[in-house]
Amino acid sequence: MTMQFKILPSLGKANQEWLDLIRRLKPEDQDLHFLPEYGNVYQLTYGYQPFLAFYGNEDCFTMQAFVKRPLNELLFLTEQKVTEPFFDIANPYGYGGPLCRCRTLQEGQQLFKEFNANLTDYCRRDQIASEFTSFHPLLDNQRYAAGTGLVEINPQKEIVYWDLTLSETELWQKMSRGHKSGINKAKRNAVRVEKVIINPVNLKVFKNLYHQTMIRHRAASRWFFPDDYFENLFFQLGPTRVSLFLAWLDTTPLASYFLIHDFQTVYYHFGGSDRQYYTLRPSNLLMWEAALWAKKSGFLRFHLGGGVSSSAVDSLFQYKSGFTDRRATLYSYQRIHNREIYDYLCSLKRSHERMKGENSTSDYFPLYRRK
Repeated sequence: MTMQFKILPSLGKANQEWLDLIRRLKPEDQDLHFLPEYGNVYQLTYGYQPFLAFYGNEDCFTMQAFVKRPLNELLFLTEQKVTEPFFDIANPYGYGGPLCRCRTLQEGQQLFKEFNANLTDYCRRDQIASEFTSFHPLLDNQRYAAGTGLVEINPQKEIVYWDLTLSETELWQKMSRGHKSGINKAKRNAVRVEKVIINPVNLKVFKNLYHQTMIRHRAASRWFFPDDYFENLFFQLGPTRVSLFLAWLDTTPLASYFLIHDFQTVYYHFGGSDRQYYTLRPSNLLMWEAALWAKKSGFLRFHLGGGVSSSAVDSLFQYKSGFTDRRATLYSYQRIHNREIYDYLCSLKRSHERMKGENSTSDYFPLYRRK
């Protein structure tokens, strides 16, 4: 059968075609991060256009979801009055990379080679300077690109996840002594956990706790989301794919977790807590109760994520590691699609830095986005 390359937008008739392609994957390859609705969150929040690149036919295909990010609103371009449209692409927050419907790994790698040639041509035609993609550590989808020589795959960090096919007893046994103690302490102090309706009142409670936590940890600016981000997540994904958990002491909210979920996996998306109640260990109980809910709901995995950095002694990574011994490696790649445009943007960025008296030596990619 004839192979076809196409770029599907997330809205209109293409939305259903996109969803149908997800459903034709093996169940273990289906994931929330690749849904058009998930991409739409970033269009509503940031103005990034979500697309699905497809190559193949009815029997076998490769596809990759991404958002197309306009660059012309970047300060170094607006202040230098550059109006020509330029873009770059990346997966939406979390994970991306290729998904394949194929019979063998070798077939999947060959599909990726042909897919890649078409995607590269598309990027060059559409003024797309560069790409950054994080593979999905639980889907192991870097295997389709590995060995092709087309992208340089880099390990980023370890992530932590719960295997919910284990019994509740086994899950408890694999937790650290400190986390078990924290859960028991929270229970002794009458901390209760509740899965709450997502409404403006409860979202405000969550966002206040999250904001407090980001300030307390001196988080980078990228973790302070626009005010409508969480509303957009709920609006796009809906009540069957989003859950909000709160830990209370009487009527006082102590901690909250915002989860997203579909197919086989629950994701701890974001969380926050009130520092003054830290000694009651509400977050430990909250995580445990969320895991039990996920297991009872039929999910196979509870993805906790990694640390802020790749360090094995990162405090967030160590906290998550105390719940389970399951690990997976996050891989990524970055590349330049249009060297002429990329170099032009980097030249303008360096000129802007000199005008501002800045002398950055950061190796951030893409360079034109460095702070």
